[in-house]
Order: sequence, then C-alpha cells, then structure tokens
Amino acid sequence: MATIDVKGTGIGIKPTPVVASFSGRGPKWLNPEILKPKLIAPRVNILAAWTSVVGQTGCAAALIKSVHLDWCPAVIRSTMMTTASIINNKNQSMIDEAIRKTFIRTTTDVSEANSIYIANIVAPKGVTVRVEQAKLVFTPTVKKRSFLVIVTADSKHLVVDDVGAVFGSLS
Repeated sequence: MATIDVKGTGIGIKPTPVVASFSGRGPKWLNPEILKPKLIAPRVNILAAWTSVVGQTGCAAALIKSVHLDWCPAVIRSTMMTTASIINNKNQSMIDEAIRKTFIRTTTDVSEANSIYIANIVAPKGVTVRVEQAKLVFTPTVKKRSFLVIVTADSKHLVVDDVGAVFGSLS
C-alpha cells in the first residue's frame, strides 16, 4: 500500500522535473565495464512512487509491458526513448544537476584587523566557476561571511584526467 503525505508534497515547484546528480550516466572510472544507460529518469521534483529494486524506468517499462504483452524489451525501450520528454514545466530543457551545482560556503576571519578577500578562481577546462559575493569584507565586528559558488560543466568541452576527474581551485 502506498500513501502520500500531503504536508510533504510540494506542488508548483519550478523547474520540475530535474535530473538528479546521482542518476546513473555511466561509464564511471570506478567501474568502466558499466555502460552508459540508454534512459535516465529525473528522480527529483517528481510526484511518483516506485520500488527501489526496479527504479523509475523499470516501472515505466513494466507498465508498458502490461498493456502490450506481445512487445519485446527492444520495442519497449524504443517506445520510451522516442516518447520521452526533455522539457520541464517552465517549457525549457530539463536541468541536469550533474552539469550545474551550487554550493554555499561560510568563512570566518580570525584576524583582529579589517580584512578583504577577493575570490581567485582556477577552473578546469570545460568548467565555469562563478562566485557570488566574490569580495568578502571583514571587520572586527563582522567575522563570518557566506558566499555562493556556482559550478557549471560543459560536457562537450570537459577534459578529464585518466581517472575521470577534473580539478580546479578557489582561493
């Protein structure tokens, strides 16, 4: 039996759906034998239920199979691929969280004097890093400041090392 907790369900969230950063994209440097999936499901800001054993795409395939008993797995996969939507409820391309991440960072100044820090960004090739509030001003009474770091990857121009990682710095 499934239930929905109305107090915990948000309606009108925009944009939705969003492809979660933890959705499998494969192959990964840890397990290169796992091939890239043909389909991925959003898994964020959706109203649905599924078994963790099968996942969303497996449940969708099971629903299609229940209506078309004579269809083979290749036809079901083709149907899902050709009818899938990549448009969100803002009529824009669905956001992929693995491509863009936002981090909030808080820093504490331990000096006794007035201090000013300006962000110095070294981004890897194919990655854009933006800092909102790139200049932090501290005084003897203001010791903590927060800032946003927005990291956006351009998968077409991303250059990874031999273990599939990229490195940059923010100082």
